[in-house]
Amino acid sequence: MRHKFESRIAFCVLAAALTGPLYAQTAKTGAEEGLNAGPCKQVESACRSAGFHEQGEPEGKGLWVQCVTPVLEGRPAPKAAKLPLPQVDPKVVAACRADNPNFGKGKASKAAPKE
Repeated sequence: MRHKFESRIAFCVLAAALTGPLYAQTAKTGAEEGLNAGPCKQVESACRSAGFHEQGEPEGKGLWVQCVTPVLEGRPAPKAAKLPLPQVDPKVVAACRADNPNFGKGKASKAAPKE
């Protein structure tokens, strides 16, 4: 009986040792996903990481009006913004503007085809 118990423990340890590295390779952190996303998604992700969110406009934390649009337009945050704008690589901002010039400009950005 003891031999069967030890065999099961050995099997579980072996299974965990073999699958752990596989899981670690497939699990991505938010930062890694941001690096793999397109440039516009990187800007959006940077704003979200800074604390801006979809329904945050009334409290000065609006994702689009108080972060994404100012970042893409290269202007300071609006006076209503309660959080500082995140630092986004100018190359990423330029690539986003080139890929989708309407991104961050209201409803038109969602419908604009990528040329």
